[in-house]
Amino acid sequence: MGLSGSARKRLGDYLETGKIAVRGMVQKNAQPKRARGRAPEGSGGSGPDLRRARRTAGGTGRLAGLESVGQIREDLALVYNYARGHIGRPAGDTGGRMVQRVLRSWIFAWVAFWLVAGWWAVNSLPPASYWFAPQAMIVADVDFGEPIVIHVDRDIKHEVLARWYVTIRQFDGEGWQAFCTANGQATYSPEARLPEPLTLSWWTDGNCGALPPGQYVAVTSWVLEPIWSVGTRRTSPMTSNVFEVRGIGG
Repeated sequence: MGLSGSARKRLGDYLETGKIAVRGMVQKNAQPKRARGRAPEGSGGSGPDLRRARRTAGGTGRLAGLESVGQIREDLALVYNYARGHIGRPAGDTGGRMVQRVLRSWIFAWVAFWLVAGWWAVNSLPPASYWFAPQAMIVADVDFGEPIVIHVDRDIKHEVLARWYVTIRQFDGEGWQAFCTANGQATYSPEARLPEPLTLSWWTDGNCGALPPGQYVAVTSWVLEPIWSVGTRRTSPMTSNVFEVRGIGG
């Protein structure tokens, strides 16, 4: 992208000013060369001392001239950056502009999309239902002291190791509170069969078999741990119907 008209004019003015300054310094530095000759009266210096002093003065002047030229070059670079619209960075700094271009490009967005999609696929596919799909749990009402019989519908499609969690909630007149919990680990295979009759005591590994009179629901969930898949899979909670344990004579 070229310079605008106003920026080109500013740069031209500054270059012209720099040429005049450099021309003046060159003329000034050339004056000691024309002043060589006899020492002025009253200077008090001998021939060799005078020549040594002149050489020192001439060297210092040339050094000052070079430093001024270097400063002018830095100023010109600053004006150029200003005219190009990216003042504040060194003239050779193209890394910032390159990073901005990459960040804005559709290639970066496309790669980021596929990275996120790949991460999601590794952690989510296949879903838990590929191995294990709980369907429903039905619990019959029962008198206090009798075994609580349940019916579970589940579909085990592929063998998998899983942790199971059961929570029995009791209705206290205002809401449902956790009354009893149980958990464990088991290997589930398509050939596995549930016992007959299936009781709540067996389902909770003997932890929640005896419940006092009241109304309850049973909530069961599984966390699958596939061997050949990254991460775990959690099933949706399977919630039973509301069942009642009746009191004696109720």
